[in-house]
Amino acid sequence: CIPGEFQNEIGMSSCKLCNINEKSEKQNSTFCHKCGLGEKSIRGSAKCTKCDAGEAGTDEIGMCESCKLGQYRNASMDAANCSICPAGWSSVSGSTKCRECQSGKYNGEDGEACKDCLEGWYRNSQMIATQCKPCPKGQHQDKKGQRVCLDCASGRYNEKEAQVECEKCPKGWYRPGAYPDRTKCTKTEPGTYTDNTESSFQQDCAAGKYTDEPGMEMCTNCPSGWYQESSRKTKCLKCKDKLDSQPGASVCFKPE
Repeated sequence: CIPGEFQNEIGMSSCKLCNINEKSEKQNSTFCHKCGLGEKSIRGSAKCTKCDAGEAGTDEIGMCESCKLGQYRNASMDAANCSICPAGWSSVSGSTKCRECQSGKYNGEDGEACKDCLEGWYRNSQMIATQCKPCPKGQHQDKKGQRVCLDCASGRYNEKEAQVECEKCPKGWYRPGAYPDRTKCTKTEPGTYTDNTESSFQQDCAAGKYTDEPGMEMCTNCPSGWYQESSRKTKCLKCKDKLDSQPGASVCFKPE
């Protein structure tokens, strides 16, 4: 029998091939030797070879197996074991190296897969890969695995970190889109109002109406005997010269 073959019976007309992960280095062999820890061979081999990069002798008898998710081995490393990727890094099965978690993902433990940042959190490539950061005040994020947070839209605000959505400005309040402070809304000024939530601007009181306080949801009609001919006013004017007016009037009239 030539190397890679054996015969353990007498009177046979041919030799047998060594099985996978076995070898016979010499001729006239009566049995094959198992490959050592971190080695492998094909059927009919005269010698065993080191596990390929991305695999190691990790099974119960040291046969080569692909490195698991979160592990790696390159050709220069010990063939008996795969190494574990550090926190912030991971790998797919059979990897020769670890890769840092992509933007929007993180990994806080050795040997684990990278995970998506949760809603309200983010991570970009300049940040450490072991954790995500909460979205700052004035921003939000309603999707997982994101590298940035989103600014609160006009008419909305956010005074807390790690928020999925921004709050709506209540009635009597507003926030313009260009206003840099997205953590709060602003009360309407006297002479103006907002009658809807999520307002990005304040509305002027029409002629015949007024508001004399900030943060109003609606304007007040001028009472009888009073008027206001202009918009955005904080008070009404009293009719003179024995003139009168109806509630909410912009002009006075002479009674019949």
